[in-house]
Amino acid sequence: MRPLRLRRVVGLEGRVNDVVFCPATRPVPKQGALVFFGGDIQDYPEVMQAHRDYQNYLKYNLENTARMLGLNFPTKHILVVKPSRIEYKSFSCYDNFVPSNNAGVPDHTPTHSALLHLER
Repeated sequence: MRPLRLRRVVGLEGRVNDVVFCPATRPVPKQGALVFFGGDIQDYPEVMQAHRDYQNYLKYNLENTARMLGLNFPTKHILVVKPSRIEYKSFSCYDNFVPSNNAGVPDHTPTHSALLHLER
């Protein structure tokens, strides 16, 4: 199944993230979702293909990662969260979950309400 790109999904207090969604291929138990936060340089395939260095890692793009997780966890709905920004076209920053500086280093702020954002 082709993963779906859900653009600008609204969470807590107007925070938005793109999410790549891959539905479960088998019946889903009560706790049926797997949420994945990608690493540095992971992006949509066309973005990675256009970069001279990152095209070497194209098989690890966000959509392929959702597919791979779906194959390994067929009873789970897969949600791959795209970073809210990518610094220097390299460093994944999930500012809506944990604030980061301009080098992509997270601040680990305990009061940023990351779980509430994810829940919404």
